[in-house]
Amino acid sequence: MSGEGLSVVTNTSDRVKELCEVLDEVLNAGSLTRGDGEKLRGRLLFASGQLFGRKARNLVRKLSKHVQSNCKGLSDETVVALKNIRTILTQNLPRRIKGQLSSHLHFYVDASYDDRGYSGIGGVVYDEYGNMLGFFSEEVSSDLINAIKQDGQVTIIQELEMLALVTATEMWCPKWNHHRFVAFTDSESVRHSFLKSWSMNENNNTLLERVFTVEEKFGCQIWLERVPSQSNPSDYLSRQVVAMWHGMAKTEVNPEATWKGLSISLG
Repeated sequence: MSGEGLSVVTNTSDRVKELCEVLDEVLNAGSLTRGDGEKLRGRLLFASGQLFGRKARNLVRKLSKHVQSNCKGLSDETVVALKNIRTILTQNLPRRIKGQLSSHLHFYVDASYDDRGYSGIGGVVYDEYGNMLGFFSEEVSSDLINAIKQDGQVTIIQELEMLALVTATEMWCPKWNHHRFVAFTDSESVRHSFLKSWSMNENNNTLLERVFTVEEKFGCQIWLERVPSQSNPSDYLSRQVVAMWHGMAKTEVNPEATWKGLSISLG
């Protein structure tokens, strides 16, 4: 379909059928040896790579935890992950490569945290020529901070940095679907988690799942890079509520509604 500026990549029906049969056998047995688990993991990663990949890779991490545990019996967490992977394979939604991917946009995100002062998230998006297309700048309420904080947790800057990334993804991927995004954060931890497709922090992992779901739904390809704080324009947007910037009004967002909408367990 090159005349339409469109190509698609997907798995063969035989591969999907075979992998689903293997998954059904494992789920029915309720157990999986380490050796068989390693083989299954490799095959699932290959198959998910033919699709959008990152969402399935996040789920395969649960299978990896099972393999590393040396336990034969499947935990509830592993069962749910395998069922979700099976659903993704059964849907076999093609990875659609459209002409718009030849153009790209940049967005920057940041968060600030002060348990005795101002905490907030901010983000700004530019076209490939450096023209600003929109921004958000919101305070994070003390109620949300208390909801996110776990017992004994000193700071939640990682969660807020990831929340800023989710907010930008949810806002701009639907608006510019099938575009490439080069995203920037000054959080090395968020960048590493994004590149791995999972995080040991369960709240951050849930936020990542949301990023990958939106990215896949709207056919966007996001590359996340680190930018020094002093070179991050959204640093200013995260440290105070900015209503107008360079003659443009901010887009209203609600961090608390976004967090609650993800159905995250708050302990």
